[in-house]
Amino acid sequence: METSMPSKQYRIQSFWGDFHAGHLKDGTQVFLCIGVVDSQLIAVLFDPQGDYLKTLTKEMSQSTMRYTDVSWEDLEDWATELGFVQGVISVKKFNFPDYEFEFGILDLPKIYLELIQESIDKGEEIPADIQEEIANWKEGNDYVLVYYREYDIDKDGEVVST
Repeated sequence: METSMPSKQYRIQSFWGDFHAGHLKDGTQVFLCIGVVDSQLIAVLFDPQGDYLKTLTKEMSQSTMRYTDVSWEDLEDWATELGFVQGVISVKKFNFPDYEFEFGILDLPKIYLELIQESIDKGEEIPADIQEEIANWKEGNDYVLVYYREYDIDKDGEVVST
């Protein structure tokens, strides 16, 4: 009998002014944000085990199609409409390449991924100083959430730097 390793779970807490994390009454986990490019509100839904279910979108009103406090009011209103309760979520890795902005989870910041790929392409070992930097980064961070920019997230799901 073959057993597979369980998929890593990535914890996410709300980062006020950028995105919200929480649950619906039925246990569905939710990542709520504003899609600035498309002038939409976005709710990414995950089941209680952290598997991606679907993405919901809602158009912002014409008067709030800018990234302003007013658009955050739209998001808060939609959260209430959905029955959203803020809290820590734990989800599996995701990546949405079809959005006009980067949106997903990386295990390392893009700069390290690029340096690793560069070494592989050249057939060289990763330089010792880069390996040390990566090891140091891993000590304080668990992963990177990419939503327009990179958010370094610790094991508790808290943003530690952007």
